[in-house]
Amino acid sequence: MDENDDGYGYVLAAFVHDLLLSKDAKATIAYIFVDILIFTVWYSMYSQKKNLLILIQFIKSHSDVLKIKRYGLNARVMDAVIFVIFTFPVLLAGTYAYFDYRENKMNRFWTFGHTTQDSKHRILLDFVFLYIYFTVYLEYPCLIAFSLFLLIYNYGKFLLRISENIKITSPITTTEQYVKILSDYNSVEKKIHLLKGTLSIPLLLILSVCFCSQYTALSFGVHGRPSLQHILVTCSNVCTGIVIIFSLALISDTIPEYMLEIKTTAGFLIDNCNYHSLNELEKIMLLKKFKKKETIYLTAGGVVYLKKSFILSAFGAIFTYGLLVLNLK
Repeated sequence: MDENDDGYGYVLAAFVHDLLLSKDAKATIAYIFVDILIFTVWYSMYSQKKNLLILIQFIKSHSDVLKIKRYGLNARVMDAVIFVIFTFPVLLAGTYAYFDYRENKMNRFWTFGHTTQDSKHRILLDFVFLYIYFTVYLEYPCLIAFSLFLLIYNYGKFLLRISENIKITSPITTTEQYVKILSDYNSVEKKIHLLKGTLSIPLLLILSVCFCSQYTALSFGVHGRPSLQHILVTCSNVCTGIVIIFSLALISDTIPEYMLEIKTTAGFLIDNCNYHSLNELEKIMLLKKFKKKETIYLTAGGVVYLKKSFILSAFGAIFTYGLLVLNLK
């Protein structure tokens, strides 16, 4: 990330310069805040490097589970997502620069009010500066969110494997097999507690980035100029925010969902056990340990629980409070 600090600094300087001249200071401040937040997300994850390495090492040491097709995320899918993330800034910057070239104008925002008469220089400057913008505001948030998504996804699949192992048990399942399943669950549970603490602040920050991006889009919808270039930038902000919020909320909800599924299955098995058999009583004791397990919900900074219900309330809050802020004098 250090080699990209110049990109952050340039975009931040451009928006600060715009803030001094802008009539819509609220939207410009939101952009500046997003720029600062994106850097803060990276720093918060870097400060958790030790815990992240532990979590990743656990995934690698249990890669045999994720190699099973129904548990692992196809490598081609991951490559395709990463390819799209890296390609979009180039396509968007090229499209924006092309529209400016056709209209024979240059966006002076990136050059601090200066311009050039050479059309080739104009399109080149537009492309370079817009590529920096889309890299900072689209590529980096998406890469960070995708990294968080993969971590949560893999630990969810570990729980899914344990849930399915319990479901396929039968009356002839030995006590030792239940002990093995419980041991696997304890190992995963311990790492999920670490996952929750490690990702709490990064999740809060990346969601804050998305909320601010939605606010800038809302600001454009209320006060913006209806040009293709501005629509392009606004749509990219909206789509990035929506995809990140939806994906992180939905994948985070799988952790408690699978845990509750395990507890429910354990309850059914207890009901079907023979209480007059010593061997069955040992199984019941082990199954009751599953039922007593805590259901872990991932949170964003300990402020909100990341569940499916969070999505609707989040967008409702953005729309409501965003309009209130925009109407402040």
